[in-house]
Amino acid sequence: MKRTLLTRKKISFTLPLIASVTILSLFSSCKEREEDPNETLSVAFTVQATPLVDINAVVTQVGTVQSTKFNVPGTTWSSEPQIVNSSVGAVHLAATGEGVSADSRLIVRIFVNGEQKAVDTAKGINLMAKTVVDFNK
Repeated sequence: MKRTLLTRKKISFTLPLIASVTILSLFSSCKEREEDPNETLSVAFTVQATPLVDINAVVTQVGTVQSTKFNVPGTTWSSEPQIVNSSVGAVHLAATGEGVSADSRLIVRIFVNGEQKAVDTAKGINLMAKTVVDFNK
């Protein structure tokens, strides 16, 4: 009789415990799954200078892939929009140029999905502007 009583106590304790664990695991498995944190983005770069400024070099970097253009003709340069994955980490843009006066300017911009996300302006004779958009933030 004593043995039966102990077995009943064990069962009466174990069954609710198993039921609780089962219900808890059921609810936790039904939780909404997070979407992939890496999204596809359209990225474009632009460089703009005031008149008579010579753009010497434009350097773009998407993730670890770098591209350099030297002796850019004119006072503006822009890239074609590129589709990139946010898993690349960051995109960079830098440009150098030679101004003709202290008022000469060189402006670099990065656009993500058509919206300006980063800008830098260099002013003077020896011009260097650089900016970055970090997707890890």
